[in-house]
Amino acid sequence: MMNFKTFTQLTLSLLFCLSLGNAALAQNVFYTEDFAGGFPNDWTSVEVVGNGQPSSVWVYTTAGPTGPFATAALASTTAGNGWMLFDSDTNCNHPEGQDAWLISPAIDGSGLTEVWLQFETYFRTFNDRPQIRVGTDLNDLSSWATIEVFPGISVNEFGGVIVGDETLNPQTINLNLTPYAAGVNGFHFAFQFLSDSSTGNGGNLTGCGYNWQVDDVALLDSNPIPLHDLVVSRPRLAPNFAQPYTQVDTVRMAARIDNLGQLNQTNVSITADISGDNGDNFSTTETTDLLESDSATLFLLDQTFVPNGTQGIYSLTYTVAADSTDLQPSNNTIETEFVISEDLYQKDNGNFDFSTGPAEVDGETWQVGNYYYVPNGGYEAYEAEFSIASDNSSHQGQSVNVFLYEINEDDDPASFTDEDVELLGFATHTFTDEANGDLVTVTLTDLLTAEEGVELQEGGEYLLMVEYLPEMRGIFSDMPADYDVATVVNNNGWFLGGFTGDAIVVARMRIRSVESAVGNVQIAKANIKLFPNPVTDYLTANIELENASKQMEVRVLNTNGQAVATQSFDNTKGETVRFDARSFATGTYFLQIRTEEGVKTERFAVQR
Repeated sequence: MMNFKTFTQLTLSLLFCLSLGNAALAQNVFYTEDFAGGFPNDWTSVEVVGNGQPSSVWVYTTAGPTGPFATAALASTTAGNGWMLFDSDTNCNHPEGQDAWLISPAIDGSGLTEVWLQFETYFRTFNDRPQIRVGTDLNDLSSWATIEVFPGISVNEFGGVIVGDETLNPQTINLNLTPYAAGVNGFHFAFQFLSDSSTGNGGNLTGCGYNWQVDDVALLDSNPIPLHDLVVSRPRLAPNFAQPYTQVDTVRMAARIDNLGQLNQTNVSITADISGDNGDNFSTTETTDLLESDSATLFLLDQTFVPNGTQGIYSLTYTVAADSTDLQPSNNTIETEFVISEDLYQKDNGNFDFSTGPAEVDGETWQVGNYYYVPNGGYEAYEAEFSIASDNSSHQGQSVNVFLYEINEDDDPASFTDEDVELLGFATHTFTDEANGDLVTVTLTDLLTAEEGVELQEGGEYLLMVEYLPEMRGIFSDMPADYDVATVVNNNGWFLGGFTGDAIVVARMRIRSVESAVGNVQIAKANIKLFPNPVTDYLTANIELENASKQMEVRVLNTNGQAVATQSFDNTKGETVRFDARSFATGTYFLQIRTEEGVKTERFAVQR
């Protein structure tokens, strides 16, 4: 009588062969494992480095990850009967790290000239490296061959054959084990989750990543990769997900094309189609003569598109084609969208996928926000929108600040510092009963005028930043599209790439028209250095003016724009000014100088 496991293996073998098309008709699937009903008796989970907890090894699951930054559960072919999981975020073993192996039984590869491993997976990285290990000696794991599963993947990105495409769930991986397993009787293969000092890929936390999920494992005696398989990914979106109709900007189109098939492809083309519900349409195509197997190219389409200046929802579709008939046509097209809005600048797509923050906050607060470009003058930013998360709603009763910076001309493109921005506006919000993910709206106040609304200059570049306490996290959406510039992090140092290009924080701004730019307050040419910052007792400000001033007023403002201390100086080109901060309440303040030339402001904090 055929047992259930044998029946399942035969069924999976048939499904694997049928799914691969004509290129796979001669293949033989000689081993399968779908982890039906529990951890297989002939597999082994080994903790090489860990903290000895039950979560420090691979486990069987039917639910998926449960850590505070859990991804979606694996949607594998046989997910209904369970799969294997290493839930790094649930285990967290910083800084020692994690090294967990899921080891197969001994496999007979004698008589085989090729051995290929195929499995379905879902993975997201944070300073870790998923690897396949192959060997025969269970007492010497260090001697096993190593195959990196997702080479080149960066922090917070999703894995898969197309790095960063989180829509691939499950992601089917095909790896060639021939050099290590063909002709070998008694070889093992293992799924190794490694997070140590050698695996840093952009973050600053070791042994506390996301997770790796694996199911539907098979070994085949020939190459299962389709002969013809082009994939389009990484589409470039418009400059923002939402952009006001008064600020329409050029849409430059680009996408990545991967040739994942076994054969070279000729006359590879990509077409970008734009369709707006306001009747605004556009199409353009680019072609390359040859795209070699196992290679990729970034198509930068020559023609650009400028929306017609009316509000609307736009669909942007990229389609790839070639001379051959693609055996996986479902990944030949990818669609994104963008919005021409009434008054809203928005980088995120409205899908609040996860929350995150720095692994370690360097200081009392950290900031995260988005970059916005304003092509046309005559408008002001008057509102900001953001969201928040914290464990057990610990943010309730706490306050955060929102800052609007203008980016100055950068004399040193190799670095970005506080000298490259000018603080123009702010808002403060105290949380009451807001839940994680609630959208908060605040009114922006101009630091120069103390009036509602911050004027935006024609051609100006701005950073809208939210300042959180260490226990608070920003809310993010994950965009399978590329921006030239998007989310920015300031954690005692500016990181213009944010946490990763795909993680877009919720930090939006609304604009409105201003009647005239005449009479605007100008920014004074001055250099201000504050210390200590944060301050407990006395604040010292070293002020150097570029031009001498007949009268200079130095004020300390609270976050309501009210002056809480003032000093004045006549006929000066610079002063060292001292303020007694012992009577100031804990929080954020601004030191502002006013001369006949204009106004300049620096931020500081009072800490007890």
